Amino acid sequence: ASVAASEGRYPVGPAEVYRDADELLGAAGGVGVRLPVFDTYDEDRRATFDAAIATLQEVGDDAYAADDFERAVEAYDRATRYAPSPSVQTALDARRADAYGGWAEGALVTGRVRTAYDRAERALSYAPAQRALLDLQTAILDAGSIRIAAFPTETRGGRATRAMPNDFREALNARLEDEVWSRPPLFVAAAYPTAERRAIRSLSGGDERYGRRGTSAELARLLDADLAVATRLDDFTRAEEERERETRTADRRSGGTATYTRVTTDLDLSATLVYEVVDARSRRVVCEGEVERRVDTRLRTGVYAGRVSDLDLDRSEPRLFDEEYLDDEERDLEVRLRVALAERLADRVYRGVEREVP
Repeated sequence: ASVAASEGRYPVGPAEVYRDADELLGAAGGVGVRLPVFDTYDEDRRATFDAAIATLQEVGDDAYAADDFERAVEAYDRATRYAPSPSVQTALDARRADAYGGWAEGALVTGRVRTAYDRAERALSYAPAQRALLDLQTAILDAGSIRIAAFPTETRGGRATRAMPNDFREALNARLEDEVWSRPPLFVAAAYPTAERRAIRSLSGGDERYGRRGTSAELARLLDADLAVATRLDDFTRAEEERERETRTADRRSGGTATYTRVTTDLDLSATLVYEVVDARSRRVVCEGEVERRVDTRLRTGVYAGRVSDLDLDRSEPRLFDEEYLDDEERDLEVRLRVALAERLADRVYRGVEREVP
């Protein structure tokens, strides 16, 4: 390698020889063996590495000038293998930022927005504060994002949803607005802020049946959205199953003892949410399906023929007779069900929408 460097041959090959030598010296040192090297090893190694870096910078610059950004990045990346000084490393990072930025612009022009965004992200990793790159990334998102109009969930009438609490749909819609539609992934933008709800109702003439494919597509177009998302609660089931009855004894405050029954019950709630994502202009169905979620809990209630206040109960036992506490337990279960429905719906809908992004 020393001879190759002194003769000024193409330096990248000799630089690799020095890298191999460094690895061998390191491995030997790791087991306590010190291998001999010639006196000018360090100086020759540095000169060879510097020559390799300079050549690779030139290769990268030529590729960059020819808009061959992939090759430019490859050359600059390889140059970092040869232990550049801090100032040279800074210069290489600047070159990599420029090359990735050019790559991103080229991908954007050809409509490959995901590639463009990824390359812009890589460019920013080398130049985090560069305004031009931040603006480029914003432009990529603006150009490539799909706007969705997600309408309030409807409810199928009749026996299928008779067991559903009166406020369940409203609470589900609130969760979808706050936690799902307002927090879309990259390249998906929500076109249905809460402030527009009244306007949408006005546009639809008071008809809230957004699930009709034509209605949802028309309203999405009015909102300048690309896709309409319509959902409907198709089924809601509440099931109780008694598991155990246990007779227990407690002292009475008025004297003597009394017996009461502790009943253990499994409570299950389940719901099915049907969804459809439709192209606002062609009315093509982008994706559709249903989401079914089930949650359960175990409740313990008390049964006593007399006045419960007369029983001297253990600390946790009064809750068996507390209707408010039992109502809260069921309310918590309803919240769990809404969360489960919203999370699964978000996964299904956003996966379908993201497939539309080039």
